[in-house]
Amino acid sequence: MSAVKKEYLSQQYRILYFDGDKIAELLVSAENRDEAIAVLKQNGFAPSDIFSIIP
Repeated sequence: MSAVKKEYLSQQYRILYFDGDKIAELLVSAENRDEAIAVLKQNGFAPSDIFSIIP
């Protein structure tokens, strides 16, 4: 049996976060949760602003 290399594709993450006034949504294509959180941080928000991340 031979090993088959799997290609890892980015996932779509739905981040719900508090923008200072209300709960907002950010859709991010990333390879993992840490990368998705990094995108949120680039937009000026902290990980503590996150309400939920799906998946």
